[in-house]
Amino acid sequence: MERTVNNRLLTYLEDNDLLSDRQYGFRQRRSTGNLLVYATHLWGEALEKYGEALAVALDISKAFDKIMCHYFWVVCDGIGDVVFALDLVVQLRTGYLEQGLMVYDSKKLAKHYIYSRAFLLDITALAPLDLLQLKIGTNPLIRFPRFLKVYRAVNCYYIVESRTVYPNFWRVINLIHILLILAHWFGCFYFLLSEAEGFQGDWAYPHRPGDYATLTRKYLGSLYWSTLTLTTIGDLPTPETNAE
Repeated sequence: MERTVNNRLLTYLEDNDLLSDRQYGFRQRRSTGNLLVYATHLWGEALEKYGEALAVALDISKAFDKIMCHYFWVVCDGIGDVVFALDLVVQLRTGYLEQGLMVYDSKKLAKHYIYSRAFLLDITALAPLDLLQLKIGTNPLIRFPRFLKVYRAVNCYYIVESRTVYPNFWRVINLIHILLILAHWFGCFYFLLSEAEGFQGDWAYPHRPGDYATLTRKYLGSLYWSTLTLTTIGDLPTPETNAE
């Protein structure tokens, strides 16, 4: 169906000369190679007549890349919220020990969870603050309450340590995990602070056109700074403001 509509639409546009003669993409017997030949010809003529040629390049792919990246994070946030909501349901059915005996009664399980501190943390973590972005625009920091679920990671650490046959190996893995996540958090905080300071000074992230403006370089540069700070190695610039 889509191909049929596309063919009929192109035929109509071609027969009625509604397409520009310089439209090369997605047309039969034309290609972007033809466009490059034509553009090269124009540049050659300009150089012969005026001695110079000016060209403006529009990076359309980068614009679409940002849009797709935005939707990617929205999808990730949605999946995370669904997982957190399902975790609430699981916790309502999670057994606990009472006087050394495992409790299986559904009502007691739900009541035990609802009156616990974990329930308050889970409900607070799921606070729908994302709706504020409809008023103030995109702001990932609004999702900060989700961080309250970190207590589950601590519980998981102790549970695994008490059951594994390699507790020392697990402690090493956990230490590496803590160092990596701290480096990530400090790197993010460093970039946010640099952005708030307007990327001014030697201490802030060197935000300038080129490779330093890419998302990958921003993250790796900030992660590198946080690693040097946490490990106290390297000669870092001296902070220049109170915030820094």
